[in-house]
Amino acid sequence: MTLVVALILALACDKKDEPSPTTDNEEFITLGKTSVSFGFRQDSAVIAVTSNVKSINVSVSEPAKGWCQASITNNILKIKVLDNTEVLIKNAVVTLS
Repeated sequence: MTLVVALILALACDKKDEPSPTTDNEEFITLGKTSVSFGFRQDSAVIAVTSNVKSINVSVSEPAKGWCQASITNNILKIKVLDNTEVLIKNAVVTLS
């Protein structure tokens, strides 16, 4: 089976009024991808992040913290997953705020 990591964007801006980095002073975070799938083996993925937020917090949903890690450095979100030794599809939610 596969591991699926869904990225949730948690921001204080209104979804219908998406801010633009050149025309609006509101904070924004834009991701190169909003979901990533992994196989059974330990793996990692990197996702480009565009943002005007000075300090982005990254968190992983509680059930997935034992096998999924996420961090952000220099506008690159890195997600690492451990081997999936179970015959189950696992899901994690990574939140940026």
